[in-house]
Amino acid sequence: KALVDVKPCHSSKVRKRAALTRCRSLVSTARPLKPFELERYFAQYEFCTRHLLCCSDCEPLQLYELLELA
Repeated sequence: KALVDVKPCHSSKVRKRAALTRCRSLVSTARPLKPFELERYFAQYEFCTRHLLCCSDCEPLQLYELLELA
């Protein structure tokens, strides 16, 4: 079942307004994420240590690289 029941209409302006209302409804019910512990740790200590033995970010993949893993 849809979160917001919207009847189809012919006016694009009305459709856009209905879509915006649905979007705002979803945003207003969203819960904020709890901070990631590892990211908070790195934010505090990453640039004040003598040796950085690991990193918290990941290397991005190109689409073809991701598809090769499938």
